[in-house]
Amino acid sequence: MRTACALCVVLVAVIAVGCIPSYPVAQGELDEVWRLTEGLSSDSPWRRPTVAGQKLPSRWFIRQHPSVIWSTVSIVRAVDELETEPDQISFSVSPTHTQTVVDLLDRAAEMLEGLGEIAEVAETNQSAQWSELMAEALIRAEQISRAVSLDAAELHAETGQEGGIAAEPLLRMLALYINEGAGGELLAELDPNEINRIRSVLMQVALQLGFDLASRELPPDLRQRVDALMQGVERLADVQESLQDLLAEAADQAPPAPAETKTSRIIKLVSGWGPKGIKFIQTFVAQWDRMEGIDLDFRFHGDVPVMTATVHVQPGKEVRLADAVIFQPTMIFRGSSRITIIPELPETNETVVLFEPIDGGDVEMRFEGMAYSMARAFAFPLDHGALREIRVFTHSAKPGQRVVNVAMLMEASDDTEDPRRMLVFQDVRQTEVARSAFDVQTVETRTEQIVSYLSPHRRHTYRRVKTPEDD
Repeated sequence: MRTACALCVVLVAVIAVGCIPSYPVAQGELDEVWRLTEGLSSDSPWRRPTVAGQKLPSRWFIRQHPSVIWSTVSIVRAVDELETEPDQISFSVSPTHTQTVVDLLDRAAEMLEGLGEIAEVAETNQSAQWSELMAEALIRAEQISRAVSLDAAELHAETGQEGGIAAEPLLRMLALYINEGAGGELLAELDPNEINRIRSVLMQVALQLGFDLASRELPPDLRQRVDALMQGVERLADVQESLQDLLAEAADQAPPAPAETKTSRIIKLVSGWGPKGIKFIQTFVAQWDRMEGIDLDFRFHGDVPVMTATVHVQPGKEVRLADAVIFQPTMIFRGSSRITIIPELPETNETVVLFEPIDGGDVEMRFEGMAYSMARAFAFPLDHGALREIRVFTHSAKPGQRVVNVAMLMEASDDTEDPRRMLVFQDVRQTEVARSAFDVQTVETRTEQIVSYLSPHRRHTYRRVKTPEDD
């Protein structure tokens, strides 16, 4: 959110200036940076995620159906079918279900963002803030599990069974996907029966990641103690203080963990792209009545596990997606398109999202709205066109410094000679810990934003640096 706000400031500043520096593109310069990542081939091997010995389907077919009753029965049957370990699975979701799904995905995004904050706090050894953030993450996990539970005894008055259970397959896949990226370490302590309970899965993920980030061993009985504390409580806010005390005591008594674990590295990556990925899914779900369905596939890209989502929009309709990632204009989906998500390329450590049209479908990138219209008129010669790839790179060069680089590769629709275009946003933030007699805070000491637009002939670049002295 802070980065997005900073970007708005940059856009306003750019527009106020009226023009930005531009430079001729050297021969071969565009060739060096505008290179599409290789997509999946037809013989890319299928992947069956396996957790606690249970194999999950490689393919998921989710279809839109107007009937709430039909969709509810379909979802319940699919959940039961998972126990048979099928190669593929299908179920229907009604537009009524998706209203609850949108809310639940909001909570899931907040949970991941909270774990990202825990990663930052753990680096500064602020134990009191760590236990507070951990308690909030566990309460969010409990709220989610109550809303999607099929066990009538666990349902509460404020949750709706029919709407909530539609989110369970998505949330289960999210948790299992993170677990697989961590080499199965997150859910290694769960038995097969617990793997099928979303409460156990979400709680174990949050606890294991939180203790890994704090460089502490997770006590083997802590999940049961946390579960017992929250079970049967209607207002979870009533137990937050007790939960914080329990977590703080457990962390103080837990032995130190080995050097940085795989799971802690995973969460530092996932907390960056996870909420954005959920926002991406959520925006689609909100427009579910315009779609025919989504196909989810688990495959390998070389040695890297990836997930693809093939989006099918109803004929004559379009799905519009805005603000899912930093500096993202409006994306318009028509027909069928395949989205391939590569969490981390081995060569560059980038998160990559590929967009491939299918049978005449397309994903169009449009620079709409007053801000972009003014930017096009006075700053960047932005061209509408087909979106081909998004790359996201995050890096901490040294303690207290964070670098985010987002690059979008496009093809201008009105340029038949060389349609290649590239839009890049870089955000660099330097922070330090400020301590007083009664408080510890993380403050920003320097921020820098760079916006660049590259076409075959010219490169436009705007740079903005801000320090506390500039306030």
